[in-house]
Amino acid sequence: MPNDQNTPGTIGAVVPVSSDVVEEQLIRQDQIIQQLLNRMNQYEDTVKLLTETMAENATVKTRIVELEKLHTTKPAIETQPKEATKNLDTPPQPQANNNPTTSYVTVAATNSTKPALPRRQTKPIPFERAARLFTAPSPTHGFKFVYLPQKGRASMGKIRKSLTSIYVNNARVLHVHFPARNICGLLIHTDFEQTLFHALQIAGITPINNFYPEDPAILSDPALQSLPLEEKADIVTEMIHQTRCMRITARAPKHVQAALAYHFISSGIFTRTDLKNYRYPSNSNTTNEQDIHMFETNVSEAEEPQWGTT
Repeated sequence: MPNDQNTPGTIGAVVPVSSDVVEEQLIRQDQIIQQLLNRMNQYEDTVKLLTETMAENATVKTRIVELEKLHTTKPAIETQPKEATKNLDTPPQPQANNNPTTSYVTVAATNSTKPALPRRQTKPIPFERAARLFTAPSPTHGFKFVYLPQKGRASMGKIRKSLTSIYVNNARVLHVHFPARNICGLLIHTDFEQTLFHALQIAGITPINNFYPEDPAILSDPALQSLPLEEKADIVTEMIHQTRCMRITARAPKHVQAALAYHFISSGIFTRTDLKNYRYPSNSNTTNEQDIHMFETNVSEAEEPQWGTT
């Protein structure tokens, strides 16, 4: 009788399975196992992170409790400076110092609220100025006025900006003034003369070499035209040019005043007594000084003289 189990289509027959199907099932099972292992590792990391977070939270809560205890002991110390500021107008009442520790803490808390004073920032000395300090004096040591033509009225600030535009170091120009109409005067040190003339030559500017600041012809006030020539000369010399030089000296920085005064005194422009009376005038001298400004022409009222750092 034939075997029913080996007959195809009968119940209980063994179906042959190929090796490829078995290998595919094994690979799928390995993947499932690997996924389970990965999830288990993630769970372990999560549990570890939660444990660390709970420990940190416990530390933070402990610190908060400590700070709250410290905060509850300070209200009297913090409110006392505020009450003191409200009673600045009333004199303080003497009180017995029963608790020296509390008094010290109060003073310390009061002083801690004072703002710190800002520190003064010092600017570094420019390189050229620092180098000039260690050079020997030149044989032509002194000062001089350089006069330039001017097209029209301009403020001292505009003149200095224009000098900067033509590459002139404004720090070496000690003073800017207007001695006559359409003329601008620059007070410089003689050591700076060649450098200034070189910059003016590049810019196509020709200095005025034949200008005389004590010439009576520079007076433009119609009320003075009828005066004799000698009186005009006295006005220009004593009331205009001399006063201008004394004003320049008086307004100069401290480290330049002595050198300027020596130069003008040795040149005979004014005397030591004249400078002293100008710097410390009486009531009458003050009135005369105000009258002197009426004779100066083409003077800008917009800005004061700007001094350099040399």
